[in-house]
Amino acid sequence: MLRKCEQKLYYATYMQILEKEEECDLLLKQVKKHTDMIYRYGNFLAGMYSNDVRDIFIEQITRESKAANDRKAYNRVCSRIVCFAESGYIAESTEMINNFKLEYRRKPAFVDELSKTKINK
Repeated sequence: MLRKCEQKLYYATYMQILEKEEECDLLLKQVKKHTDMIYRYGNFLAGMYSNDVRDIFIEQITRESKAANDRKAYNRVCSRIVCFAESGYIAESTEMINNFKLEYRRKPAFVDELSKTKINK
């Protein structure tokens, strides 16, 4: 039945069903296809698939940081980093902020937003 759902439903709806049914393997497979959904399901999957979830977060946030070109986009990237931390990756999030401050030092608005980002430990 889940196979039929995958074929007929919009992927976000299918992923909601997988979460409710606790079909974690299938949900991770979908998150790997639709990496932007890591912000929705990362916390749920982090306990079982720590390395996979970490890698998807890093890949997705890095992609978004490269595309960011105004303060609104910088703020969105910073909120994504907070989501990453809230999923249990505090050290990785802090390291990412520090690396981005160096990498994007020629984008002062981005560095400013990164400096305002609070990671709860």
